Amino acid sequence: MEQLDRRDRRFLAASAVVIVLGAAITGALFRRAFPEASIEFRVNRTQARALGEKLLSERGRDVAGARYAGEFDVDDAAKVYLERELGLERASLIYGREVKIWQWRMRWFRSGVKAEERVAVSPLGALIDYRSVLPEDAPGARLNEAEARALALRELAGRGLGPDVLTPVEATPVARPNRSDWRFVFEKKGVRYADATLRYEATVSGDRVTAYGEFLHVPEAWTRDYQRLRSRNEAAGRT
Repeated sequence: MEQLDRRDRRFLAASAVVIVLGAAITGALFRRAFPEASIEFRVNRTQARALGEKLLSERGRDVAGARYAGEFDVDDAAKVYLERELGLERASLIYGREVKIWQWRMRWFRSGVKAEERVAVSPLGALIDYRSVLPEDAPGARLNEAEARALALRELAGRGLGPDVLTPVEATPVARPNRSDWRFVFEKKGVRYADATLRYEATVSGDRVTAYGEFLHVPEAWTRDYQRLRSRNEAAGRT
């Protein structure tokens, strides 16, 4: 068997050092370079569905016998905005917790029926949004803005979001054939990520709250630029 000389041993020692250093650097920077690797999954797909169905049951929404569809998704625009404006290291400390960009998105529906239920929860099991999709002509009350706003504020207060931490942003009426809908948007006071803000919405259909959600509101100019960039990239990818 051929013996290793001094040069061979030095080469092997140097190779081992390079491998160890490379592994250390990879371990230190991998989660920063690939934030998805740092997602903490406290709930899996099955557990997310159970949480969603529990929420719907508490709200009196019956999904027994309904078909189910779910997927893991990301709010790509919010993720890119935070990374570009705050830097990857700071952004990685924010999204997933303060800004819930990763989510289990789920829906319960029946074939041929327009009404359906939607729920989104984070990998940590926190509610992100829910929505009862009603037919356009579903009957309901015709509340004025003050009456509908009171219902929306009650919903938000029940989630720990009292009027002392929220600033009203918009109130949009939507006329339906047999009811009136209102969409209210509020901004959380004192919370800002560069020029983006954390917002909450609540929709009142007739005389009940049919939707709640939280989202990162990024500047419209940035959103338009980002959409144009994506369109150019998609066009380049097809050529």
